[in-house]
Amino acid sequence: MEITTRPRSHRWRRVASRMSLLTVLLALLLLLPASLGLDQRVVTDSSMGGSLSRGTLTFERPVGHADQLRVGDVISFPQPGDPAGARVTRRVISIEGTTVVTRGDAMPTSDPWVLDAEALESSLAVFTIPFVGYPQVLVPWLTWAVLALLLAAASLALVVVARREAARERRTRSTGPGGATAVAA
Repeated sequence: MEITTRPRSHRWRRVASRMSLLTVLLALLLLLPASLGLDQRVVTDSSMGGSLSRGTLTFERPVGHADQLRVGDVISFPQPGDPAGARVTRRVISIEGTTVVTRGDAMPTSDPWVLDAEALESSLAVFTIPFVGYPQVLVPWLTWAVLALLLAAASLALVVVARREAARERRTRSTGPGGATAVAA
C-alpha cells in the first residue's frame, strides 16, 4: 500500500512575500525621494490640464534663485493674493531678471501675477506620478495609514509563515523513518 501526502501549499509564503514586497515598494516610493531632499506635493487644481492633472503626485526640490529656473519648468508656489496660501502648480513661460511669468497648460493666457523668484517660496517639479495623489487629496494621512497597515499585514503574514514552518518541522521530527510515529518510553 502506498501512502501519498498532500502537496505542500506555499500560499502563505506567497502572501507574505507579496505583502513584504508591496510594503517595501510603497516605503521606497515615500521615503526615497525624501532622503534625496525632495518634497512631495499633490496637484490640487485643474489649470495644468492633461499634462499634470488633478491628483498627480509631484516630487519637487526647493528653488532659491531665479537662475535655477528655465522656461518650460513646472513650479509650485503659494498663490499670490490667497490668504490661505494654497499652493498652485504652473509652467514657467518667461523669465526676465528675477521676475517669472507663469501659466497653466490648460489656460489660454498667462497668470494675472508676476512672480519675484528671489522672494518666492517655490519648488521645481523633478518627477511626477499621475493619479497617485488622489488619496492624499481626499485624506492627507491616508498614504501613511496604508503604509502602516501594509507593514502590519506583512509582519503578520511573516509570523504566520514562521509558525507554520515551525509546526511542520515539529511534525516531521515527531514521525520516525517510514512515517511511523516515535513513542517516548
